[in-house]
Formats: sequence, structure tokens, C-alpha cells
Amino acid sequence: MRAPLDLTGLLDAALAEAADRVVLVDAGRSLTGAQVRRRVDEIASWLRERGAGPGRVVAACQGNHTEAVVLFLAAQRAGAVWAGINPGLGAKEKARLVAGLDPAVLVADEPAETLLGGAPPDGCHLTGEAGSGSGPVERAAADPTAPAAIAFTSGTTSAPKGVVHSGHNLALAALGVAGRRTRPDGPLGSCLPVMVLNIMLLGPVAALLSGRRSVLIPKPSGQVVARWVAEHRVAELGVPPTVIHDLLDTCESPRETLRSLVWLESGGAACTQRLAERYEAATGNRIVRSYGLTEAPGTVCAPDSPSAQVPGASGRPLEHLRLVIRDSSGAPVPAGTSGEICLGARDDGPFAGLYRPMLGYWRSEREAPVVAGELRTGDLGVLDEDGNVRVLGRDSELIIRGGANIAPQEVETALTAHPLVAQASVFGIPDERLGQVVAAAVEVPGPVPTVEELRAHVAAELAWGKAPRYVLAVRTLPRNAAGKIQKAPLREAVEAVLRAGGHPRHLLIDRT
Repeated sequence: MRAPLDLTGLLDAALAEAADRVVLVDAGRSLTGAQVRRRVDEIASWLRERGAGPGRVVAACQGNHTEAVVLFLAAQRAGAVWAGINPGLGAKEKARLVAGLDPAVLVADEPAETLLGGAPPDGCHLTGEAGSGSGPVERAAADPTAPAAIAFTSGTTSAPKGVVHSGHNLALAALGVAGRRTRPDGPLGSCLPVMVLNIMLLGPVAALLSGRRSVLIPKPSGQVVARWVAEHRVAELGVPPTVIHDLLDTCESPRETLRSLVWLESGGAACTQRLAERYEAATGNRIVRSYGLTEAPGTVCAPDSPSAQVPGASGRPLEHLRLVIRDSSGAPVPAGTSGEICLGARDDGPFAGLYRPMLGYWRSEREAPVVAGELRTGDLGVLDEDGNVRVLGRDSELIIRGGANIAPQEVETALTAHPLVAQASVFGIPDERLGQVVAAAVEVPGPVPTVEELRAHVAAELAWGKAPRYVLAVRTLPRNAAGKIQKAPLREAVEAVLRAGGHPRHLLIDRT
């Protein structure tokens, strides 16, 4: 196995190369490579003086600004374990995460009583802004394969879990994106919270390693994103479909306002074909649909270029990953056959032998989903003859109706092709005779279709048994702080109506 990658060493070299160029931009500051390096050293020294070194956690709950990125880099230089807490979470959610981390230092933009509902944990230094150390800090002699950061899963189906990654994994995830030759050369924007590890890696860190400018956009709203893209000529940006809707709805002239944005990547939720076509018609550019996950970390698949996007697919695996589809026994399946997506190291190319799976879960007895050096993602997918991956959803969300397997995503895709449906979420409901039946929640901004109409629409594309028996129509689907649709409250809402005597042929309408 090749020697592990040294993230701090790679970043030092990148910052030295960009010493006189602006590399980080937020609403109030523009920092050159030399300024970033100087501030990293100051904060790393400050962290070490407060007990944050190898094995100790530096927790952060900050907005999208330069100090948030510099704190991440400083934590790596100090050899500490960085853990970002999404500021969009609720107070109780944040408090639970902080308690489980037992951090040496917690840097937060908001007051402790707001963030935690009380005092910080014993022995934790809480501050609104990182300071400067009393002197220079020697770089920690940390093992690149030791824990370097914690990423929290989105919690769409269960409580968030802390996924532990090494510095080597962080470097490889960022390099895997930064090194793709088809990516644009212009500024790389980040509007989603950089407190999410994947956003930090695929945004600011990837930009630094590739010599590009990182533009930190304050929030993911259509008006704000449009203004920042136009002002800073952002060339690449990753957003959920909701932001794409907002961009098209708020821009008077999308083609002009977004003309620099040649790589708009959609993730976090399924991007409907109708939305993709609307965006292309309005801007002249295609949406890039990718696939990634917290446990990888970062992006797993993306097309080689926007023009290479295959409808319904998420592109091909990045160069450091070997992607295999396996059946329930662990055997690989032929192209075109569905199974579990498994990730291992490529044995050829510039990143051959470098990929290593996640280290485990933070302070948990739960074993990492790693078998024989492969990460078992728990996601279902299909690999075609050309290496393109179509993701079908979580294995745990697979609906088994009368012994037949139904992937929720294929039903969601069929539903969102209906002209009155903006988004859809599909899940299983227990049934005494069949085991499970298909249920769906649909986001309907305008007129509400009938359940018979939606069932017939799905059955025109898929087997009749895949058409949802129950449909909950809502104005807005519930989403978490990462923008992902939450299925648990939708399932509970359908089951509550059924327990109350709702008729199975009726459309269940919730206008809240």
C-alpha cells in the first residue's frame, strides 16, 4: 500500500504557491495564501495552548466565513480532530452532538445559552472566535492515518452518527475532486454550510489544493446565490434542487446572471428531469448530477463533464475509487444488475492503492461497514457497461412487496415526471398480506392530482405493484438542515391517517 497522504503538507505547499493571490473570500474579507498560512499558525498555537492536540476534538459551529475555514486548517496543523456542527440544526440537536464530542475547544458564532441551552461541557473552552497563540507552534507529528475529522450523517432515517476519517482520507477526497481535468478553472463557490465536512472538503479545501479561489456564500437562498455568482464570477457550485428552483424563480435573466456558472452540481436529493430541462433552457448549461456520501467521504461519482451527463445516472466513479455492485452474498453482479454499492481502492491510475475506508464511528460500538477493505455503502445501485452509476436508494429503505423488491428512487423518478408534482418521497408501509406496500408523499405547489391519476401515471412506466397505494400530498416536504427530505415524519403521517380510519383509495391531503 502506498504511503498515506499528508493533508497539512499538501496545503502548506498550495498556500506557499498562492502566497500573493487571494484564495479565500467571504462577505467581509479576502485573504491571500500568505495571510491564510499566517492565521493558521496563530490559531494552531492557540488551540495547542488550550489542550487541543492529537486525539482531542476541536468543535466548531460557524457560518460560511474565512475564519471557519482557517480553524479547520489550524485543527489539522495542531493534530486535533475537527468536528463541524451544522448551524442550521436545532438547539437540542446541537447540544446532543457537543455532549457526545467532549471537545477541548468549541468555537461558535452564537452564544452558549443559544447553542447548548446552558453551560459548555466541563473542561471545554468555549469562545465566539479563535484567538492567537503566544508563540509559533511546531507542527504536530500526527499520523496521517489517525482520526482527523468527524462528519455527522444527515439523520434522515435515524439519529446522526459521527463518522471518523483520517487526514489521508480528507486529502484524497479533496484531491479526487481538485484533480479532475474537466473541472473549470474559475472560482469555486460554497453556499451550503462548510460545517458539513463534505462541503468543507469539496469546496474550500479542494479549491486551495487546485490553486483556485474559494468563495464562501453566506446562505443557500436563490437571491443571495445569484448575487454572489454574478459578483464573483463563480464557475462551480454545488446545491440541492431547492436552490436551483429558487435561482430560476428569482433571476430575471438567468442566462446573464449565471453565465460564469459552467458547473452547477446537484446533490442531497434527486434532481428531476423536468428541473434539469428547465435549467438548461434558461441558462444554456446542464446540471451535473453526482453521488456522494458522508462515509466515503465526499463525492463518489460524477460525470466527466456536464455534456457527458447520462439521464438518470450520477456519472462515473472518481479516479481513486473502485466501485463494485454486489449481491446479498457479497458476490459481484453483472452490469445492468442492481445490488449494493461497494467502494474500494483502484489498482491503476494516479491514485492507485490510495483509498482507505472510514475509520469507524465516534465513540460507538457499532462496527464500520467495511468488509475486506471495501466500504459497504448500504446504497443500492446499477452500473452500466460504460461505468455510469444509477443510484436506487438506501438498502434499508428497500420496499419488499409480496416478495418483490422495489427501490424507492425509481418510483420517485416516475412520480416527479407528473406535471403537478415538484418532488416525491417514497417509502414502505406495513401490510398484513403483502408485508409492505408502497406509499408516497408528493410536494404539490398547485392543483392536487387524484390518487388514481398518480397511480396510473406510475403504472404507465413501472410494474403496477410499484404504484403507490397511499399518497400524502403536501405543499412542502420536510427537510433537514442539509436539505435532504426526511421520510420518518412522512411515514408517521400516513400511518396516523390510516389508524384513524382513512380509506386506502383516498388521497391524503395535508396543506400545512
